[in-house]
Amino acid sequence: MSEISAPRTAERLLEALGAGGDFCDSVLGDLAEEFENRRESDGPRAARRCYRESVRVAPYLLHDWLRNLRWRQLGYFSSVVLFSSVCAIVLDVSLRLGVNGVLLLTKGTDLGGIPPTALFAGLMLLWTAVDGSFAGYVAARIGRKAPLPSTLLVAAVWIGLMLRSGWGVVPSWFLALNVTTMVAGTLAGGTIRVLRSARAG
Repeated sequence: MSEISAPRTAERLLEALGAGGDFCDSVLGDLAEEFENRRESDGPRAARRCYRESVRVAPYLLHDWLRNLRWRQLGYFSSVVLFSSVCAIVLDVSLRLGVNGVLLLTKGTDLGGIPPTALFAGLMLLWTAVDGSFAGYVAARIGRKAPLPSTLLVAAVWIGLMLRSGWGVVPSWFLALNVTTMVAGTLAGGTIRVLRSARAG
């Protein structure tokens, strides 16, 4: 057995995609073997760099999770999405109060050359990023059967809600930016949770 093993962090992220046990074990086994071969031929640094490219197998692992999804599991993932969304809404309301407070405090004051609309847009995007990160973290935390797909489901629901409520209300460029920020924040939150559990385990 080699003293240098395949990166555990990357393995945890791939495991978090929820693929079936046998298929996931097979894929990770192939990657570990490829890692070992590359380590012997090109050295540990090249092997680790090559393993980081293992993201190429992520769609296959995610597809396996989706293919094996059963109707009875929909209740489980629905509850994950619902609970995560409720938590995000609570945070959302808190952030809304904070944003309103900041706007009231800065009304009529010199913002250092920053137009009030730019400040508002920046706060909205920050708000969305924090909100999304929190929702993604909670989804990955409680959706232990498939942490990253749980995160993706929450992101999909929030994208739908944002598009429905924002279409025709805010400029399309800002809506697109806000949705992108939400997706990035949600995925970041889910990834942070998976990495934290990897370190704890």
